[in-house]
Amino acid sequence: MKLFRELKQPTCNTCLLTCLAMITGRSVKYVRKVFKGKGILTPTVAEAIPFLVEHGIYLALWVDMSREKLRVKDKLTLTLNIKNRPALLVVDVNGIVSHAVIWDGKKVLDPNRDLKKPKRLSSYRIIEYWPITLSDERYNKLIKGEKK
Repeated sequence: MKLFRELKQPTCNTCLLTCLAMITGRSVKYVRKVFKGKGILTPTVAEAIPFLVEHGIYLALWVDMSREKLRVKDKLTLTLNIKNRPALLVVDVNGIVSHAVIWDGKKVLDPNRDLKKPKRLSSYRIIEYWPITLSDERYNKLIKGEKK
């Protein structure tokens, strides 16, 4: 069972658009058209959040706090089990450029069209980790290969 269809980015600056296409099950052309219609050529993750919500997908983190007493001055440190939990990752390329990839819970889906063989998760320097939460309806459609 594959949750995301792996795609390669059509141009060097479309990694996030390609990741959004993989996450939503749509084409890169569709995603690019939606953002272009909003006057956004290369969106940030923050600009992508409303797009994902419209498709039943949330970049969110849920924490079970049932056994914790939290005060305003406390620092909250989270430990995540990332196995079988998909996420959108922003990774460092060379200290200047960042790149978007997907962690599908088992392996990295890297849209870099020049990448010949998949890289291990440990080979990336992760800058941002955005857990992906799918609505039940969206999850079932992705599993069946249906569009929105």
